[in-house]
Amino acid sequence: MDHILANAERPVPSAEELAEDDDEALNPAVAGMAEAKSIKCSECGKIFRSQATASFHAERSGHQEFEESTEEVSNLAVVCSTE
Repeated sequence: MDHILANAERPVPSAEELAEDDDEALNPAVAGMAEAKSIKCSECGKIFRSQATASFHAERSGHQEFEESTEEVSNLAVVCSTE
């Protein structure tokens, strides 16, 4: 109730204004969030292009901690090696 009383003088936003706010929140570039471009092994720091290569690395190395990364894997990069 306090919120309503405190904001009684403010105009109610239109549906168009609300839609614009939603679009900005869903757009990662606008919201300040970067798009994930690779998967990084948190245990050794290696970066993988796809879920498949990260899974292969997990099977071969026993590593289980992965996270999304904004780093791109170049075409020439070695994506997985056995330890």
